[in-house]
Order: sequence, then C-alpha cells, then structure tokens
Amino acid sequence: MYRFIVKNVLRPVIALLGSILFGLTLFGSTLAYSEETLLLNESTEATWNASKAKSPQACVLMIHGWVSSMDEVGGMFKRLAQQLAENNIASIRVNVRGESERERSQYRLTSTFQSRIEDAQRGYDYLTRQCPDKPIGVVGFSLGGATAIALAGNINNSINSLVLWSSAVNPSEIFTNIKPQKNIRDIIEEGEGIFNEFTDITVTKQHYLGMQGYEPLKTLHHYSGELLTVRGTEDFVPMHDLNIVNSSSSNHAEVRLIKGANHIFNTFDTNSHSDEQVIDYSEQWFVSSLLTNNK
Repeated sequence: MYRFIVKNVLRPVIALLGSILFGLTLFGSTLAYSEETLLLNESTEATWNASKAKSPQACVLMIHGWVSSMDEVGGMFKRLAQQLAENNIASIRVNVRGESERERSQYRLTSTFQSRIEDAQRGYDYLTRQCPDKPIGVVGFSLGGATAIALAGNINNSINSLVLWSSAVNPSEIFTNIKPQKNIRDIIEEGEGIFNEFTDITVTKQHYLGMQGYEPLKTLHHYSGELLTVRGTEDFVPMHDLNIVNSSSSNHAEVRLIKGANHIFNTFDTNSHSDEQVIDYSEQWFVSSLLTNNK
C-alpha cells in the first residue's frame, strides 16, 4: 500500500517559533548532541551525530547528491542530523570521493557510481558497528537517491527505512540535459570536458563512463522496508517516484510532492519553507518507521 500526497502548506509561524527555541537552546545551554569528524577506511570523510545523553535507538545514513558534500545544499543534511539526534537517532553523513572535494579539487570530478556505492557502504558498515541490533535508515538526495536505491537493493544490507529526496534512478541522468552536447564529445575524445552549472565543473572521462550502464531499480525488489519519496513539483528531474515505489517490495510507501518546490526545495528562497518541510517530513518518517514501528 502507498499514499500519494501533495502538500502546499507553509508553516512560517511554527518555523519562527522553532528557530527562537533553537536559538534559546544554543544561548542558554550546551548542545544536547555531539558531532564527530571521521575518516572511514582511511579515505572516506564522514560526520557522526548522536545524542550526548543516551545510546542511540536507531541510526541513519545520509548520501549527498552530485557535486555536493556531506552537509548538503543549505546545510539540509546537517539540520536533519541535528533533529534526528534530538529524537535519539544517531546519523552518519559521508563525503563521496571524487565529488565532495569541490573547491579543493577545482570541481574536477573523478567519482564513479561504483565508488559512490562503496562510500555509502562504508557509512552503512560503520552504522552497523555503532548500532548493533538497532533499526537503520538511509536518506539520499538526487544522485544520492540513486545511490541509496542501489544500497537498499543489496541483499546483504538490512535497511528498515528508506527516504529519497528529488531522487534520480539512473546515474547517467545527470548528463541528459547538458548543453552543448559538444562537451560530451570533449569528454570522450579529450579525456575531460568543462560544464557550466553553478560554477565551471570539469567532468573526467572516468566520471562520465563510470555513471553509465547502471539500473539500480532492477534490484530494488530486494528491499521490503518502509519507503518515503519527496519531490518538488518544479523539479527538473523526471518524477520517478511511483516507479521507485512499484519497483520495491515495500508494504508501506508514500510519495509526497511539495507544490512549487524545485530540485533543491527552494533552499535559497527566503520566502519559502519547502526545505524545512522536507526535513520535518524525514524526521517524522524516521521516528515513526525506526522507533515507533520497531518497538
């Protein structure tokens, strides 16, 4: 069973009160959660968030999108990690090697979809060591969604809850709308090409070819946990959500659309609260699916 929900309810008053209370907490006391920087397998950077007061009752892995980094655009993953910690749900967010370096590498991309999966698997393995016998959730944003789908489809992984934000389903989708197509020829013939997105991005042949030939949805039938997909109605990525739900074996899945939101949930629009909505939806979903439903 799944539900298809369209939302266009902004909550500026609640958001303002939440900001005030959060500010008072910061001003009047120390934070109730800890944040620790990690290096997994000597190469994958990550950040671990957990409550200072209690042992975690569940854990969540966060996988960022294309050319992003572990905190995500507008700090959305960092904000979600803080809200989860307040519910005694620990989390780890990982940097994808060959993308997350951003300015440090002058935006030169060398990752592949396989290396993305490997980095995500390292984060998952860390969670299972930190949270033995506890429920585990995964959230992926954009290309991180496709990575999360591939991770969830691995029969060796035991994931209880999957949340996807603006998810792609095929890693090669990131090159579909690239203009001009001559830049694709540059990659193949010259070994790299420059694309102007939010800045000049150098796509190497290794990166381009490493995103071809994958179909993560083909193994998603192995996943039977709870599933939430969230997308803005103005997302440039095709609306794959029902296909994702139908490809899984989940008995509890929901598709939520945020009316008027773009691919990054209007993060930089000060008049929009779409980013707060998707974070709140995800927090509530994980609390329900990892804590309430796993008692």
